[in-house]
Amino acid sequence: MKGAAELKELIKSLNDRGIGDILLATVKKVDEGTCSCKVTVDGMEIVNVRLKAVKDEKPSLKIFPKEGSDVLIQRITDGDYMVVMMTEQVKVVWEMDGSPPPASLTIDGKSGGKVLLHADGGSTKIEMDTKVRVRNQIYGLLELIHEFIDICKDEIHMTNAGPTVSLNPANKVLFTVLKEKFSKLLKN
Repeated sequence: MKGAAELKELIKSLNDRGIGDILLATVKKVDEGTCSCKVTVDGMEIVNVRLKAVKDEKPSLKIFPKEGSDVLIQRITDGDYMVVMMTEQVKVVWEMDGSPPPASLTIDGKSGGKVLLHADGGSTKIEMDTKVRVRNQIYGLLELIHEFIDICKDEIHMTNAGPTVSLNPANKVLFTVLKEKFSKLLKN
């Protein structure tokens, strides 16, 4: 059991140095760019508290706490802390790397609960807030639906007696109402 004894001694050594201590803190400021925050513990200010375990630029899950909320922070090394639990979140960003091109999902409570999904390296987007936006590099769903409805409104059918006249005026009104309904649901 030499390995277990060594592990026990290592844990004791870390605790004796204060590494591994968990503290209750209050978030004062969040920096999304550095994925860190400033907190206070019993009136003492601690800066550059990590919001993710590793300091790197790799795609990851990032959860941003609400300013003024409580968090639990853990000391990693002398003067280096990381948030391990939070009471309130305002934004979640989940970035995925790999093939096909990277994708990300963002839920932003600061923007009224906006949800944004990027796929294909950002060229395809789905955005949801009070309306839904579905778009790739070339087209948006709303513009395609409007184009389709306009084509249907102007459609002329060929019969044995020749071309029909344009749509029944009542149907044109229904197509216009349908177009308005889609405009209330979707955005470009």
